[in-house]
Amino acid sequence: MNTICDNLITIFSTQFGATFKHYFKGRQDIPAIDDLPMIMVIPVATRIQGSGTVRDKNEFDIKVEVVASLKQYFDNAAGQGEKLDALEALVNWVEARDSDGDLSTSTIAGLIRRNITLPSSGGVNTVLFPDKLNISYETYLQAAKFPYVKATLSFTAYDRANRV
Repeated sequence: MNTICDNLITIFSTQFGATFKHYFKGRQDIPAIDDLPMIMVIPVATRIQGSGTVRDKNEFDIKVEVVASLKQYFDNAAGQGEKLDALEALVNWVEARDSDGDLSTSTIAGLIRRNITLPSSGGVNTVLFPDKLNISYETYLQAAKFPYVKATLSFTAYDRANRV
């Protein structure tokens, strides 16, 4: 699970660079305002199912949380207007679509759906198949009583690894 989470952080930081101020493994319940926007990769659960062959079925449940401050998207000249700009930016980072309606490969969901490739000790990469991607959005108040927006992506990555 650590390798998967570390690999996701590397993939996200390579793709987004300075767009996000902080990439974090685990969950920060109260992130600092100076760390926003940020991506958190959170391990949730691992299930291992043995089989009659030497290939076990591994399932890894993972969450990715993206948090941004509303303050960073206020338009002091024109006001809020007809939409919540911070939420629109969040949706674009997470699941913007190409002109044909497919997930853009430069979004968080698009990067996850490409399949996660992990290095193995034998020189052959292991490909995990990510499935059951669920995305939810919310606005909330932090402990400092300032509004934030958050997207939570949860998914399961599947692997058929050799039993040792």
